[in-house]
Amino acid sequence: MAPTVLVIEDDPRSIRLMELILRSQGYEAVMARNGREGLDAVRRRPFDVILLDLMLPEVDGFEVLRQLRNDPDLADVPVIITSARARPTTKEEAAELGANYYLTKPYRKAELLDVIASLTEPDGRPC
Repeated sequence: MAPTVLVIEDDPRSIRLMELILRSQGYEAVMARNGREGLDAVRRRPFDVILLDLMLPEVDGFEVLRQLRNDPDLADVPVIITSARARPTTKEEAAELGANYYLTKPYRKAELLDVIASLTEPDGRPC
């Protein structure tokens, strides 16, 4: 069964690009356009990894990450931050809140896929 990836992103072009990349590699991709929609999605069904933008409408990425890590049922879901915010303090805050990895936009497709594979498969490769 293909690993499932929840993408929480509000930029339509980024959503489309991530969806194409993930599905072309055999991942099941589910898109959420804001933090509240993302939290609702992850509470309805399990995901193998979450790609989370920080600058989101309604509920920002930091709050989404905080809620995930404070929920015993969701605390272990790997979270990859995907953000244009590159300040060291932003990366530190994400790490302190429990992010597994931080990718600064723009990132390379290969880098994204390598990080996802490292978090979803024991041998670092998708099914």
